[in-house]
This record gives sequence, C-alpha cells and structure tokens, in this order.
Amino acid sequence: DCAKLGKGGYSVPSIVEPEYLEIRRCTADFVLLVEKGTQWNRLSEDKFWRRYNCILLTGNGQPPRGVRRLACRLHEEHRLPVYVLVDNDPWGYYIYSVVKQGSINLAFESERMAIPKAKFVGLSSADPENYELPRNVGIKLNDKDIARAKELLN
Repeated sequence: DCAKLGKGGYSVPSIVEPEYLEIRRCTADFVLLVEKGTQWNRLSEDKFWRRYNCILLTGNGQPPRGVRRLACRLHEEHRLPVYVLVDNDPWGYYIYSVVKQGSINLAFESERMAIPKAKFVGLSSADPENYELPRNVGIKLNDKDIARAKELLN
C-alpha cells in the first residue's frame, strides 16, 4: 500500500519486473499517468487516488522505463485501463504516443512497455472554443514546440 508512505508516494524503481517487484494485489480501478510532477502533487494532495480508487503515476515529463513498464504490468496483469493526462502541446502528444506505442529509440522494448489501449485525457485543441475559455489560458508555441510537432507528423 503505497498510500502509507505519505503524500510523496513511492518512487518507481527502474527495474519493475516480477522477479524484482511483486504486485500481490491490486484493488484500483484504473491508472492515471500524469505528465507533470506538479499535477501529480496536486492530485495527491487532493487525495484524487482515494476518491476515484486509482493509481497515480508520473514521470515528471517523459516517463522513464520503470514507470512505463509498471503501468504496462498493471494494465496487463490486473486489467487496469491506463489514462494519460498530458499538456495539449506537441510534447504532451509525444509523451502520449510513447506510452501508447513505445519509443523509436527503445523499439525492441515496445512489446514490454507500450500500452496500445492507453487513453488520452486532458485538454484538446477544440476545448478552448467548446468551453469558451479565455484566449490567455494558452501558451504560444515556440520554435522547439513547432519542431516537435513536425517530428510527430513524420
């Protein structure tokens, strides 16, 4: 029970294979993998995990292998749906694509880490108009953002 470790949670080790990390039981209904550590902190402080009976994970940006593999194990071994909460920017979509399909650099590991049924949650590019959000809630894309978006299109 990682909740017993306090509001800081538990740091996911880099190796989470069954012979190193045994998951004895899991009563959660889903996994929520969030992009930002600050998002995770807020959700943890609000006890989102208790209210919605879920496992909160973060990679503080691009999730490392251990986090992705743990999410994959929870999905495969305990049939938990995995939801990915990322920013509505090229980097967020890239993170989502790596969780869902795996990364090019670790293509040989994709079978063990990719979660093809992972679902995107968060703002979409249509939401500001659909929900009449003020224009100042957005951040203009910089050159690196545009370059990442072009990479995603290829």
